[in-house]
Amino acid sequence: MFTSSKRLQTGFAAMIITLGIAVTASYGAGFAIIEQSVKGMGNAYSGGSTASDDASCIFFNPAGMSLTGKSEVDVGASVIIPHFSYNDSESDYPRLGMPLSGGDGGDAGTVALVPNFYYNQMVSERIAAGIGVNAPFGLATEYEDDWKGRYHALRSDVATVNINPSMGFQLTDWLSVGAGLNVEYASAELTSAVDFGGILASKGVAGASPQMLDGKAEIKGDDWGYGYNAGLMILPTKSTVVGLTYRSEVAFELEGDAKYTTPAQARALQAMGLFVDTDVKADLTLPETISFGVAQKLSSNVTLKADILWTRWSRFEELRVRYDSNQPDSVTEEDWEDVFRYALGLDYAYNQQWTFRVGTAYDESPIKNSQHRTPRIPDANRIWASCGASYQATENIGIDAGYTHLFFNNSDVDNVGPTGDHLQGSFEGEANLISLQLCYNF
Repeated sequence: MFTSSKRLQTGFAAMIITLGIAVTASYGAGFAIIEQSVKGMGNAYSGGSTASDDASCIFFNPAGMSLTGKSEVDVGASVIIPHFSYNDSESDYPRLGMPLSGGDGGDAGTVALVPNFYYNQMVSERIAAGIGVNAPFGLATEYEDDWKGRYHALRSDVATVNINPSMGFQLTDWLSVGAGLNVEYASAELTSAVDFGGILASKGVAGASPQMLDGKAEIKGDDWGYGYNAGLMILPTKSTVVGLTYRSEVAFELEGDAKYTTPAQARALQAMGLFVDTDVKADLTLPETISFGVAQKLSSNVTLKADILWTRWSRFEELRVRYDSNQPDSVTEEDWEDVFRYALGLDYAYNQQWTFRVGTAYDESPIKNSQHRTPRIPDANRIWASCGASYQATENIGIDAGYTHLFFNNSDVDNVGPTGDHLQGSFEGEANLISLQLCYNF
């Protein structure tokens, strides 16, 4: 058996490894990442607000920490295999009557690994302390360099790492509460092609024509932000659990740089302080969430779970990049809406070693319409179909696995770019999620 010192060393080593390999994905609505628990994936996260069966409650509801009845280290990861394709309709330059050149961009989906780490320590019978490390938000899309929407997006990569020290308290036999601090790092990389031919043509340069002289823009930035999460669990009967959680917004001022690849014919613009390498800033606020859930035992080995998650995506009104050069602000109007996620699942404890799970969820997209949908985030409503299992290998070691298939609704895009190009078409997609987790309790 580990000593306390060795357990702590093991926990911090796992946390550092998790931080080192964190990458991005986006498979909750908008660019939220809900894949923070392998057990939870098995029932489509229908039991998040009421979960107290492993240390991932640090993220979903810290009130469950004191109800686990054990100290535990969980190390897990989800592999996300997405497929997104664009089908063009009539993309063109309306004022010129010229079609957009290029292909459909290939498969924009990027295979991603989403790791998480949790350490929960029972301080006493009714008090627990712990820490979680995860990636609550992120996105990654990448298109071929010569596709029709290249002036809107080539590569988009937003990553977060959240460090979440937390405590849970069982105040009475029927009420538990918990809270945590969120120390969050965010980074972003956005690239797109620049239609220098169109820009020069608009300035009356002889021989210049749209789409004939492409360059490239690359913007990077990062920052640290801070927030908190809190929750409570009520046990009105021995067979019923009600959970309520809140996770605050986290605000960032991303700082970094912009770099341009500019053709020789367009260098005169740089003499005016345009399209020169420079420092940049951009504000980003990741939204708060509220979730409410109920878990009801139907028998000694069957539990029905339901959860509703609200996300305040209306905070994402625009994406504005501010330059230290003469370059005007780059502004993309987002104007997203608040959304709900509805989940329903079932856990079946077959025996003391095996537990099986199934679940489904309906996840709303915050994007209002095709005019506000961009290739960077071709988001759409989606349906989850999930299953999973847990195997208690020994008294101290458990293994969890989960699988989800996501069905995305087709989503239209009808978007005008910065040089007047009109991207018009639709996206279709799907994704497979495979998760595995190792739990050690002591």
